[in-house]
Amino acid sequence: MLDHDGPHQRTFRTFDARSDEMHGVSRVRLFGELDTAGLSLLDVELGRAAQQGRRIVVLDLAELTFIDPAGLRAIVSVSDHLEKEGRVLCLLSPPMQCGETSG
Repeated sequence: MLDHDGPHQRTFRTFDARSDEMHGVSRVRLFGELDTAGLSLLDVELGRAAQQGRRIVVLDLAELTFIDPAGLRAIVSVSDHLEKEGRVLCLLSPPMQCGETSG
């Protein structure tokens, strides 16, 4: 869901992910807030990107507004899996704040 808060501002209230190929690499673009509810969609889109067989998979986080610890774990897991196959997961435009944890 996309809300317009002003003439040039966009706020994503939910999570979305889209995969494509760009300049010979697989790319997955994330939008909105990634939490436990979005993990299945993230898994589907990362799976599509991985099936393209490219050595490099780019995870574009430019439009990601929030990620919780479960989302971070999912990204690390995918990175580990790709590394075992001799491939690389690159993060593009990671958000400055990745969520808060309590301890």
